[in-house]
Amino acid sequence: MLTYYDQLLMGQYPTGELFSFDGETVKRLEGWPPKMDGVSGSSREAQTMMIYAGELYVGVWPWGEVWKYHEDLKQWDLAKRMFQLPSPTDTTTHPYENETRALGGVANQWGQQVTSMVPLGSDMLISTSAKWPGEWEPKFDFIDKGRWKEYGAVTRVNMPGHASAPVTWTEGSSRLRFIMDCDTLRIEQDGKMIATAQAPKAISKELKKPQWGQGAYGVFNSVSIEGSIEH
Repeated sequence: MLTYYDQLLMGQYPTGELFSFDGETVKRLEGWPPKMDGVSGSSREAQTMMIYAGELYVGVWPWGEVWKYHEDLKQWDLAKRMFQLPSPTDTTTHPYENETRALGGVANQWGQQVTSMVPLGSDMLISTSAKWPGEWEPKFDFIDKGRWKEYGAVTRVNMPGHASAPVTWTEGSSRLRFIMDCDTLRIEQDGKMIATAQAPKAISKELKKPQWGQGAYGVFNSVSIEGSIEH
């Protein structure tokens, strides 16, 4: 589950799509995210979600797809498939299904999971796994021994203009400041810097008149939201 603007998003199986909850109604969001070309539409699962660099990311089983959605453009794009092999096919539901059956194993043993997405400073870490991980053995010769390492891998994603940090719990109120100058982004909590990252110059040049809303990717229910721009 993930709070995104004014709704709670929930990953679902077996459509591989998201459902939304607005506090009263649960609704299926068809085509959120789409299906990668050339694969089966069956037994799909939206397993992971995260907001990174202003976009919504969703990891989908069983072909290791990572999709991203840009709210302003109202557009989904396939950011990356986290595995290079096997080639996409719709003749089976899962990768290596026929080869695994031939060994007497579970058909989806080598399905490709996007296990987690974790923002860390200016980066996002994306990890993968198989449904049934284990050591490579010669009987799994249908999986290239080098590509086998894509199961259980961690990939670092970096896009300019993102900073994230854990917020320290306090007994009383706490003040957060989000600061962007000509070349850096900073997050401060009660006067202490907790994150910093490079700011794309193109963004800082275009920042003239911000529109203060109700919060970042969700309604902010605390004391206030306010800010200013200094030239």
